[in-house]
Amino acid sequence: MSVRELLASHTSHELAEWEAYDRTYGFGYEKLHEVLASIHEQLQLTNHMLGQAHFAGEDGDENPIPAPTPYPRGGELPEESDEE
Repeated sequence: MSVRELLASHTSHELAEWEAYDRTYGFGYEKLHEVLASIHEQLQLTNHMLGQAHFAGEDGDENPIPAPTPYPRGGELPEESDEE
């Protein structure tokens, strides 16, 4: 659909509603990637906390689950890890 067809077939109120919806919920992969990255980070944190609660000793150094790391967002490059 061209812009001319869009403007001819929709009112300004309808277009404003779609713009509000897009700002709230987002369209496309950018919003999806942001949501999945947030879920990934929450799972990392939950697993780390469970490991700390169940496996850590008095000094807290026995947690087998690594500390959470930020998941790279769109436009960001993943950080290089020291593991090899």
